[in-house]
Amino acid sequence: MYRGLIIQSFIILLILFHALLLASCQKQIIEVDVVQVEPFKLQKSWLDSLCSRTFAGRKVGTEGNKLAAQYIEDEVRSMGYSPVLQRFEHKTGDRLTNILVEIEGTKDSLIIIGAHFDGQHESTESLHYPAANDNASGVVTILSILDSLSRRESSVKLPYTIICAFWDGEEACVSPAFKGSSYFVSTFERLKETVIYANIDSIGHNHENRLFIGYYGNERVELLVKSIKEKWNFNYETKHREKGEGASDYYSFSKVGISNISFSDPVFSCKNPIHSTLDNSSAISFERIDAIKDIALSICLNY
Repeated sequence: MYRGLIIQSFIILLILFHALLLASCQKQIIEVDVVQVEPFKLQKSWLDSLCSRTFAGRKVGTEGNKLAAQYIEDEVRSMGYSPVLQRFEHKTGDRLTNILVEIEGTKDSLIIIGAHFDGQHESTESLHYPAANDNASGVVTILSILDSLSRRESSVKLPYTIICAFWDGEEACVSPAFKGSSYFVSTFERLKETVIYANIDSIGHNHENRLFIGYYGNERVELLVKSIKEKWNFNYETKHREKGEGASDYYSFSKVGISNISFSDPVFSCKNPIHSTLDNSSAISFERIDAIKDIALSICLNY
């Protein structure tokens, strides 16, 4: 009888111990789940670096511009890519650099996505302004696109070969306009294989959830704009441009008849004016950058 009670008590103690152990493990699991990675931590680190005093506004021809190009190259290589550096000379004698990343698809046809990384406008004399929206926001978006593509499942095939481009010299005033993209268009032997160019420039300010889309091309491009407007919740402003019309790197493609689409903040909605010391990182929306990244990825996969 006593032996039975002892065994019964021992079993009860084992059950209680197991229950306490399980509760302790569950508590630890919950605590681990609560400690989450800071949202957009990687994107914030990219923006902080690009807007730092080390790069001093990334003005064309400066040491800060060269350091920014090296930084972007290093970040791209850390993702496992082998970027191509396209070096060319500015009329002023400055050496400029485009950074190109090609990701092979199942077709030879190309989709090119670009953003200029130079920041401070050539006409400004300010020692430093961060050029956060114009156009560190675009650079961060392209880096985010590359990061996402580097992490995709091997079963996810790209229908088109993708070229992600970081243009230099968009803010340079000396003709021809938009130095980096203009040089690329004039020298790239496979340009006719490009089905669409997507430009990302100054997209970081989320004022009234407004997004401007400009586009040039055939009915297929118009259908793309329509599908974007149906899927992503922005207050859209759109414009169908004529051939050779524009004021950013998409112009270089438009003038030779390449279909293109561009994303930007509506010019007069920016909380912090571009080309001034007010263009800092305080008003940059990483949720907005993430959404533009998703739109660009959708173009890569579904165009």
